[in-house]
Formats: sequence, structure tokens, C-alpha cells
Amino acid sequence: DRSSKFSIEIPGSEIAVATNPGAQDSPPNSLGQSMAYFFLALTVAHKKGNPEKPLSMLIHPATGINTHERYKVWVKAIIEKWRLHFSEYDPSNSSYLMPLEFRKAFTELERTIDRASLEEILDSNNIETEMMNFARYWITSGRVEIRVVNSDRAANNITPSDWKTKDGWIVIGGSKLSRGFVVKNLAVTFMPRGGGVGNVDTIQQRGRFFGHKMSYLELLRGWFSQDISDAYTSIVDTERALRDSLKKYDDANLPLKAWRREFMTSPDLRPTRQNVISL
Repeated sequence: DRSSKFSIEIPGSEIAVATNPGAQDSPPNSLGQSMAYFFLALTVAHKKGNPEKPLSMLIHPATGINTHERYKVWVKAIIEKWRLHFSEYDPSNSSYLMPLEFRKAFTELERTIDRASLEEILDSNNIETEMMNFARYWITSGRVEIRVVNSDRAANNITPSDWKTKDGWIVIGGSKLSRGFVVKNLAVTFMPRGGGVGNVDTIQQRGRFFGHKMSYLELLRGWFSQDISDAYTSIVDTERALRDSLKKYDDANLPLKAWRREFMTSPDLRPTRQNVISL
């Protein structure tokens, strides 16, 4: 659903740089906003103890290794900018001015957790100061790990025992993170990519935000390109139609072998690879 409170569209004006970053390009604003939101979400998760640490963010651009390295440079530059900010300004000071990315992140968080609930979670009636002090801690303490995971960096694979060594993770990668890799307690996704050739099964595999996340549902957010957002919306419609079709056979107690496999998909999508469909 494009109107979902869990989904934010990466502006079209940022997509060209976000999908194909050059060495001289600055990071898209939406990347900084998604990272600021992650640090606020990490604070809420820490205070609630649900989920238990760590909380994770996935940055999932194109598959090119150079792109992953560029995103790592961007992420570190954004964090260094905030580190310098906190070295100069104290969130506890009455005259403190919050960075724009964090102001927007607060607005985003309050779409799913109201202010009264945040005050209860933080045990404070000054949630801005409390959360920005925590943001400063996450950013300056080294308790959040930035890791590129791809075929070029096999040594950077994250083992099950690695996850709990940090309170938060920002994981960057492409195909290696699309399937067979569990991103522990994934809460925030930044996915500036298109639908590729339009194979639904491949697009679904990229959705590492799927799964059992009810315990921290209110923290989930995804920043997506319009193309991939439209694809996921269409896939939901396809699955609903598929279930409705199967239910008719089930209700009528008809044999499943009589069911015609029909997929109502967008013209830009197909269920899977053509050689599989032909079977």
C-alpha cells in the first residue's frame, strides 16, 4: 500500500544518485533521514527491551561492489557529521537545535508511536532530550557496527554469535543479502533500486523486512524507490487474488489438480523466470 505508514518513498530527484552513485556525489537526503530514524528506533527498542539487541538497518542498493563501498563512505560521513555536531552541542542544553534529519525522524516515529507512549517508554516527559542523548551515545560509543557484506568481502560475513556483540548494525550489500541471509531484528530498510527484469520471486527475496516482527511492528520502516514500492504493492494484490481463487476451490471441496494457475500481475511483472513458468 503506497499510503502505508511503514513505507516512505525515496524522492524521484534523488533516485539517479541513490542507484548509481559517483565518487563526487553527496549522499541523498533520504539516506540521512533513514539513518536518523534508525537511531531513534534503536533507542525505543533498547528502552523496551523488545526486541532484544541488536536492532538492524539494511541498506540494499544495486549489486555492484563499488556501489556498496560508496554507501559505506556515505554512511560513515553522515555519522561523522553527527559526531562533530554532538561534540559541539549538548542535547540537554535548553538552546539546543536538533539536526533536520532527526526532526524529521521524530515526526516519522510519531506516525506509529504517539507522544504519550514514547514518554512512558522513555520514562521522561522530555523525550526529545532523552532520545537525542541516546542518539549521541549510539553515534559516539562504537556500539553500532557498519558492515559491508558481499562476495568481495567474505571475511565480513556476520555469524550468529557476532550479532549480539553490538547494540545495532547497519548492513550494506546486494545479492548476498537478498536470500539465505537473516538480518537480525531488521527494523529499517533503505532500498533505492528498481524491479530489475520483474521476476516476482526475486523481488520478494529482497524483502528481508518480511517475517515475524509483530513484537516491534511499530518501529518498522522502509525507504523505497517508486518502482520497487509499486512492485511490492502489485505483489500483494496478486497474492490476494491467488488466495481468493484457491479458497473457492477449497470451499467447494474441488480437487486441487483442477485449479488453473492464474496470476494477476502488473504488466511489468512475471511470477518467476520464463523457463520455470514453461514447466
